[in-house]
Amino acid sequence: MNYDYNQLFAKEYSGYSRIRHGAEEAFRALEGCRLTAWRSAASLGIHALEFGTKSLLIWYKDSDHCKIRIGPAASSGEPSGLSSFDGLTDCAGMELHDFYVLMGEEPMLCLSFSDAFFHPENRLLRQYIISSEEGGYGIQSTAVPDESPFRRISTERVPTTRHFRKVIRNEETEEQFVSLSDEDGGTLIPPIYNDIELFSTEKEIYRTSIRKIIPGGTDYDLFGLCDETGKEIIPCIYPDLYYMANGFVLVMDYRHKWWVLDEQNEALFGPHNQGVDIYSRNREYLYYIEYNKDAQCEALGIYSVELRTELTDADYIRIQYLGDGTFRAQKIFGPGDVRTVLMDPYGKIIPESL
Repeated sequence: MNYDYNQLFAKEYSGYSRIRHGAEEAFRALEGCRLTAWRSAASLGIHALEFGTKSLLIWYKDSDHCKIRIGPAASSGEPSGLSSFDGLTDCAGMELHDFYVLMGEEPMLCLSFSDAFFHPENRLLRQYIISSEEGGYGIQSTAVPDESPFRRISTERVPTTRHFRKVIRNEETEEQFVSLSDEDGGTLIPPIYNDIELFSTEKEIYRTSIRKIIPGGTDYDLFGLCDETGKEIIPCIYPDLYYMANGFVLVMDYRHKWWVLDEQNEALFGPHNQGVDIYSRNREYLYYIEYNKDAQCEALGIYSVELRTELTDADYIRIQYLGDGTFRAQKIFGPGDVRTVLMDPYGKIIPESL
């Protein structure tokens, strides 16, 4: 079969540093993905690998010319007539552990895969050295001990999503880390947090946490938020955190004061002793919480997000925004006297509602 390097539609990298950069880009996109297929014309440096729904196409022509393309497996556009790689049975189902340029007299590409399930009796990395078409050596396969202290504890699907939560433990320190991966095993949220928890199904927002170890003292957690791509929304610096129904975030600082932050981590409310109602979907007004002496219970007041100020006292058991600046509320008139009223944002009662 004749293959034409110039006809292959893929990004070309010229020179060692750029080829290395291309390998690093591919690795970042496919790290942790499980290998499902591998076809090649090894003596020509052509390799088409599939990782579930994703593909990696490599044509390593010579030390100065290499084409790399990442895309959906169904539309990989690989050269026709490639043969299945004989060593696939040794690495099928394993996760991409690294992809880099191995320097030497003839620079070569190195793909390594780790045991997908971290079996204690088989902690090996399988390394595949890929020569260029110019080198013409094909593939050299070796198995080396996996000396990493990190071991997989569990993998489970996150309910209502297409993603998976992986729990990893450092056997040397016994510290636990959690990551989020896609269906192919690709890393979305790297294992830099001690825990992640789905906080909102509407936007797939995750609460992240980092445990602070205090030798001889009491350990504690700090919380933050990120989305399903791993983009940080709120940094892990708060002792307590709640995702609100309106999309804002209620956090507690080190002084045990409460703040409301928006999606850009900007403060909308606070500091405050008791916080706000987290179940309201209203983004124009927040319902702050304070103790009401007449009712002898916690009550609500109205706070304007736009004006950054409290508009009413905390004299209401329940508040519902009806739109157009009108609220239905259960107002506390005195001990044992609670009545439903219609009012404006400043608490002025609409007479017909009484």
